[in-house]
Amino acid sequence: MPAMLKATLKWALILACLLAVGPLVAELFTRVRDVDGGRAITILVNGNLGAALAAAGALALAVIVVGLVAAKLYTFGTAMACAGFVIAWGASAEGNLESIVRRAGDGQDLMMLAVEGLLVTLAAAAAAALFASAAPPLHTGQLQPATKGPLALLVRGDTRDNPIPIIIAGLAAGVLVAAAGVWLFALSGARNQTLAAAIFAGIAAGAVSHAVTHGRSFTLTPVVPILSMAVLAFIAPVLVKTIEGQKLLAKVYDGSVLNLARPVSLDWAAGALIGVPLGISWAGSSGQKPSK
Repeated sequence: MPAMLKATLKWALILACLLAVGPLVAELFTRVRDVDGGRAITILVNGNLGAALAAAGALALAVIVVGLVAAKLYTFGTAMACAGFVIAWGASAEGNLESIVRRAGDGQDLMMLAVEGLLVTLAAAAAAALFASAAPPLHTGQLQPATKGPLALLVRGDTRDNPIPIIIAGLAAGVLVAAAGVWLFALSGARNQTLAAAIFAGIAAGAVSHAVTHGRSFTLTPVVPILSMAVLAFIAPVLVKTIEGQKLLAKVYDGSVLNLARPVSLDWAAGALIGVPLGISWAGSSGQKPSK
């Protein structure tokens, strides 16, 4: 295929995800209502679980299709971006933390949000692993083929030295920097702002996962920082429920609720798929020595 045509088709696919596939998926979520008939909904927090799960199923199918097409024809990074854009549209049709708390009048839905955030971000990690396996070996960025066995999902390269401590360090550091990113950027519950905060968290987690393997014979795959974000997606609602307690509703109304819990559900998954590859790529580029 001529290079010009291939590049044109690549951008056509990206634009199709942004302007067609994503909005169609979002339209399915706009038809889901909470128990009061409002829009304070996520996949698991709503008044019509069947409709929400059907919308989630359509979203998952769309993500897998566009991601695999992009991975097979182009690169792993393109696949992650296309999948992330589609999920971001789904996130835009969900409610935010403030609307969910106001509808219930307390924090009764926060544990469900914690479970949901964990599940959808774990699904994003599984999607990343699937796209990496489908992408051409030379086009997988940080995913150099080498590792065999179960560790292949988490590490690529020469693993004769025990990589487990580095994996744990990468996970822990990823949680911390992602939390800092959300804290800094989630200044309100506006949907675009919470999504942007999750993307920045993904960039930070991806960058630090690259940094912890600097100078080693192996690298961590994007699955590791995505797992860090999955942990944070679970911890954040639990933390805000514990810290705010009976003051949660008042904190929501005066706009001072803990920033960390503002991204919900699909924010985390979209942020992970879009942000993590960017963070890994930028960290890798900044660490390269300039050619003479």
